[in-house]
Amino acid sequence: MTCRYTVYINSLEDTPYYGMSSMWMKHSRAATSVYITGAREFLEEPKLKFTVHLMQLTAQDLQSLQFDSRTIPSPKFTSRNSYSFKLPLGHSVVYVLLAL
Repeated sequence: MTCRYTVYINSLEDTPYYGMSSMWMKHSRAATSVYITGAREFLEEPKLKFTVHLMQLTAQDLQSLQFDSRTIPSPKFTSRNSYSFKLPLGHSVVYVLLAL
């Protein structure tokens, strides 16, 4: 996986730094710090999203399949019984094993 960061700096300003204590300000000189404004951009390779939806057979479909293997079931799909993952372009799924 290739990730790249780009930092854009809009401005740099010298700002006085006085520390946490007012007593320190009275007895020492102020140090200089820098105030930076800008943005960081994160670039990532494009990916393809895959979603696996688990199907649930009705009791009637299960019973019909036991008696006639030519039965075409009508499975139910719900979004809560799904799993999503992303793969970089050019990659593929070769083998899937679902264990219950």
